[in-house]
Amino acid sequence: MIIFFIIKTQNKKEIKNKEEFFMMTKTYKLETLTCPSCMAKIEGALKKTKGVKETEVLFNSSKAKVTFDESIVESEDIKLVIERLGYRVLGEK
Repeated sequence: MIIFFIIKTQNKKEIKNKEEFFMMTKTYKLETLTCPSCMAKIEGALKKTKGVKETEVLFNSSKAKVTFDESIVESEDIKLVIERLGYRVLGEK
């Protein structure tokens, strides 16, 4: 079942489906990643998380950029997935 929302902007009606409406992208600062397999482990777990649409883990800067559906998964849940793997989340923006 697809739900549509109608948003009025500048005298035009735009129709956005539910998925686009609730999408959020956040970047999580992680503790220093020590090897590329750490990156792959985090990325794999996040991709399996229900509601996560895209994920990119950056090894050199120890950051995870995650696009997710807020109506399905919350930011706290994403942090919990990372921390259950043994990596600390130092911040988010």
